[in-house]
Amino acid sequence: MRAFDGVQAAWLALLLTAAVLLGSAADSKALTPARPASIADTNTATAAHAGAVTLRDASGSVASGKHYQRIASSSSYADELLLALAEPERIAALSSTGRRNQRDAFRYGDRPLIAGPADLERLLSLRVDLLLINHFGGQAELARAREGGIEVFDLGDMRGLSTLEANIRALATLLGDPTRGERLWRRWSLQFRAIARELPEADHKPAIYLAIYANKLYGGTRGTSYYDVLNAAGLRDLAADQFRDWPQYDPEQLLSLDPPLIITESGMAEQICNHSWLRSLRACRPGERQVIEIPRNIMGNPGLGMLDAALELHERVYPAR
Repeated sequence: MRAFDGVQAAWLALLLTAAVLLGSAADSKALTPARPASIADTNTATAAHAGAVTLRDASGSVASGKHYQRIASSSSYADELLLALAEPERIAALSSTGRRNQRDAFRYGDRPLIAGPADLERLLSLRVDLLLINHFGGQAELARAREGGIEVFDLGDMRGLSTLEANIRALATLLGDPTRGERLWRRWSLQFRAIARELPEADHKPAIYLAIYANKLYGGTRGTSYYDVLNAAGLRDLAADQFRDWPQYDPEQLLSLDPPLIITESGMAEQICNHSWLRSLRACRPGERQVIEIPRNIMGNPGLGMLDAALELHERVYPAR
């Protein structure tokens, strides 16, 4: 949302809304699913303990609420949030995946890079006291990190708007200043929702998101960042009435949808429209092809980068505006 970098591409092979994250201890209610999908699905009640605030992460683990000074991230999604919210001197390491794939990777500077919780020796040498993850790392690896004195906080699934606000607020709280999260979310969400604000809803063009991997057809619709990006860009997601999350389509299903506009990733338009079943789609008709390619490190970003994706998509679909 939850580019198709190593994190997002893995999701397409797995079939994976928003709830209030933070409230007073008196007003909050515990949600206790067996394996929460995101922070917004867990008991995120805050509780004061000698001036500290505790938070429950997406796995159900509780962060101690101490004042973290050496923070590391193991995903490009968490990298973005950390760079936007934390003091530069508190960022001990960022993810190697993010450094390779983020559009604004220059912001990483010469900070140390890590692959994940398995880099325990490196994490210990960097004196990391808080590690941010997104459902990545085996339980044994996470246990070893915790035994080494590193707090591990799982931000959970990355599903776009339904998880982004909760994650922003959670990280800001862990950093000891919830108002940072409030300001970031207010500013970012206003910009995101303003992209197509002046475009009448009746003029929103119908479209779907579609990607092709190993000749298999994958979508991203309601419940994901792809749906949010399409809506923010001024498009109507044709798949949203019948599908959720990241469906694997049969050709017959796509022929039934017959989208007049397809949004995909760089290099996939030819693969889609040369597919033996899909070449008859309206979006693939010779002479009037309507398949827009957006780079994977932009279109597949389920975090703050959704703003760039929606802006670029809006400009491509409605160039006159």
